[in-house]
Amino acid sequence: VRELWIERNFPTQYKNAGFDKQIHFVPALPSDNKYLDKTYWDDLKAQDPDIQKAWIHGDWYVFSGRAFKHFNKDTHTEPYFTPPDQWMRWTSHDYGLSAPYVALWFAKDPGTGRIYVYKELQEVIESDALQARKIVHECEEKELYGRHWADPHFWDSRPDSSNIGLLTSAADVYRSEGLYLTKG
Repeated sequence: VRELWIERNFPTQYKNAGFDKQIHFVPALPSDNKYLDKTYWDDLKAQDPDIQKAWIHGDWYVFSGRAFKHFNKDTHTEPYFTPPDQWMRWTSHDYGLSAPYVALWFAKDPGTGRIYVYKELQEVIESDALQARKIVHECEEKELYGRHWADPHFWDSRPDSSNIGLLTSAADVYRSEGLYLTKG
């Protein structure tokens, strides 16, 4: 919840003005309320373990249904850095129109074998062509000619919005915008 809402939606102009330093999280846990009856506690304890961590213990980093349950921001993230030019780079793409599409940029440290995600783009309700244009715009030249792995749904045929009666795929549209995808 914290990263999906507070850290992404706290207005930048307030962060830049230093107001985010003046706001503090004061936890209010159910254990602070001596008037909660046994039924309330039974209901809380009957919830999914992730929901229990959030509602009973005030853990704002819980994300119910998350694929990587053991993800910890302190353990699994690094401060931003620009990967050295000699590192292998590639992108990965998850298709979406009404749900967000996501493009991630990866780099592999040849010394340690660690893989870093160093750039991300995600949007909702944008045409395939606009998605591809934004991704191409975000790519440095050395990234544009690397490998671009994509979700197999990019190759699903559907009506072409710009040519009534024709079928196309997102992969075809991306290619027409200069981004050549590899089915992953």
